[in-house]
Amino acid sequence: MKRRDFIIGIAASWLTPTARAQQPPPRVAVLSLHSIRDEGKVVASFFSGLRGLGYFDGLNVNVDIRYADGDPTQLARFAKELVILKPNVALATSANPASALKNAAPDLPIVCPSLSAAVLPSFAAGYARPGGSVTGLASSVEGMVPKLLELAIDIVPGIARIGFLCNPAGASMALFAEQIEVAARARGVTMLMQEARTPDDFAPAYDAFAKQQVQAVIVPASGLFVTQGAKLAELALIVRVTHGP
Repeated sequence: MKRRDFIIGIAASWLTPTARAQQPPPRVAVLSLHSIRDEGKVVASFFSGLRGLGYFDGLNVNVDIRYADGDPTQLARFAKELVILKPNVALATSANPASALKNAAPDLPIVCPSLSAAVLPSFAAGYARPGGSVTGLASSVEGMVPKLLELAIDIVPGIARIGFLCNPAGASMALFAEQIEVAARARGVTMLMQEARTPDDFAPAYDAFAKQQVQAVIVPASGLFVTQGAKLAELALIVRVTHGP
């Protein structure tokens, strides 16, 4: 079964026959840390899947969407806006939106296709039997982040200094940073970290990487970094470092 179909099926399961008989139609809240440009195809697929199950936005279901455009500080506000609309179920496209929705409405059923081990304890009892109000799929597994270090070592032979771009607002970032630090020490590589909370922080961070003479920069998964991928790659070219993933 495709991951998209699985998530659509979970969300639709909360739209019960009883709910369908109610007036007005049931509501689905969708909260994304990314922009409509970055997740437009994902949301379009979601609507397509709903139509395949007999749900049509504005007819027998209402779907309310908020995009944070890579700015996690907007999530709490958007989550409150969505909760006020009294949704029956919510789709959070990643861990940070799931956390914002859960804080705004602890009992609201939330489906998230991009959970991680870092946030699991606050959302669910375990992978197999989550319990609580949050369910979905894990997007990362143990050892994935250190693999980015291995890739950098393979791509740049003899590499000794690697940069790590960190967004402290990321739900999983503290765990990612810890894992990659441990992996770097084990491989005898110096890991140099710079923080970036907004796009305005990118240029200073890459200037610092250049001064530190890093030979590659690891950019972990983060809503901010996904929405600004082209800008980060451009900066990497300017300061002449290998950029990944």
